[in-house]
Amino acid sequence: TALARTIQVNMYHAGYPGGNGWNDFNDQSTGSSHLLNDRVGNLSDYTIYNEDALSSSNAYGMATGPYPQNVNKTCWVFPSGTSMDIEFRNLNDDHIYSLEFYGSVASAAEPRKDRVTIGSEYDIIDVKGNTSDKVIFTNLAPSSGTIRASITVETGSYGYLNAVVMREYDFIQTSNPEI
Repeated sequence: TALARTIQVNMYHAGYPGGNGWNDFNDQSTGSSHLLNDRVGNLSDYTIYNEDALSSSNAYGMATGPYPQNVNKTCWVFPSGTSMDIEFRNLNDDHIYSLEFYGSVASAAEPRKDRVTIGSEYDIIDVKGNTSDKVIFTNLAPSSGTIRASITVETGSYGYLNAVVMREYDFIQTSNPEI
């Protein structure tokens, strides 16, 4: 397989744009969606869709981390006992994808961990003071052009999501001509 494109999504908070190559997803209302550009600015047919209303956003993430400072700092917040479901839509069913999730909060009185679930697989992000921990799912095949992720609070009162990075892979065709 070969990397076809990378799409980066910043869970936007007012005044903290992700910068070049980042899509600022700023609508936290139920049913909101955002048409996505790839990392170099080319428009794709892909959208990110927010199924659930979120409680808030803030810029209380760690200043340092794997992405630009504004992306590391800004996050969408959701309370324990709720689910934040997002979908990537209009994907190419003939390609495979990876999804990378990052969450961070600089200070909290209690441990804070998010559970990210895609299909029957899940992983945990320790978001309290996080500067590097990510959840990464690979070899994802869309169903009718859609990959759905559910994010819930594993530990603590609130969960945090700062960024999602999607990578799309194309299969390389090789030929074996007869001689």
